[in-house]
Amino acid sequence: MELHFSQLLPYLLAFGAALAPVPLFLLWLYWLRCARCARPRPDKLLSGPGDSQRELIAGLEEAITAAAIWLVALPVAAIGVILAPRLTGGEALLGPNLLALPVVTLVLLLLPTFALIRNCRARQVCRRKLEAELTVGREINLLLREGFRVFHDVPEGSGNVDHVVVGLSGVFAVESVGHPVPDLGKGIIDAKVIYDGENLFFPPKNTRESESAKQARRQAIAMERWLGDALGSHVQVKPALALPGWFVEKKRPDDLTLLYGQVNHYARILRGPTVLTPERVGEIVRILDAKCRGIVLDDQEGVGDGVKSSA
Repeated sequence: MELHFSQLLPYLLAFGAALAPVPLFLLWLYWLRCARCARPRPDKLLSGPGDSQRELIAGLEEAITAAAIWLVALPVAAIGVILAPRLTGGEALLGPNLLALPVVTLVLLLLPTFALIRNCRARQVCRRKLEAELTVGREINLLLREGFRVFHDVPEGSGNVDHVVVGLSGVFAVESVGHPVPDLGKGIIDAKVIYDGENLFFPPKNTRESESAKQARRQAIAMERWLGDALGSHVQVKPALALPGWFVEKKRPDDLTLLYGQVNHYARILRGPTVLTPERVGEIVRILDAKCRGIVLDDQEGVGDGVKSSA
């Protein structure tokens, strides 16, 4: 069967008219991304709690907007391609035509629907994580009056350490846990989590979660490695978990420090015996400060005064 351009023209016009808003929406997304990248960002300043989570959430919201646009545009395009030429040509809407519309629309919507659900779930997780980092960050910042030095969103490999606390009692790599606290009318029992040395068990169904403890230990080991390389000698980095809003029952002692409650409890747990000299603390603080500001220490001068910009 030979097809002429005049026969295809109504379909092409209908398809083009249906998808006409899509380039405008994509251009709008591009402008949003450019505006986000072009925001004033002072160079060489320390990051705050949750900065990396904010960037992740911004990217996820752009992806959610794009998926929502396709969910609107694709059915319109399907209607235009299938029905418009027949209506304009005076053809009757027969059963096959009406059946093709929902089938084609359903197939076209599968991918953007999957992307929308996945990104919405990821955004929910990031929002809980951001709220946990902000809450823990506010409490940890108060440790400054106890003589500790505090850093947030410390770069480590392809990720970030949520918080790093440095004092005479050592270096602590703190991972924030953003698990929602249930309210079942039982008071403190609703907010009590049990730690058995490997897993956290959250009420009300004893939900087991082990990745946070593993992540804290991985980050402590990685940080211990590069911090030792920068100092030229080994320094221990202790893994820690911060659980805002929770009370923790630790079944057996191990290497993981658990932080919960308010800053007075943080300070009591982190104070501990003295393992670092003030001079050593100063060297560690200087290295962390340079790393957070994107400055590379001069290898020849070690922890001396020479620095050079990573740019």
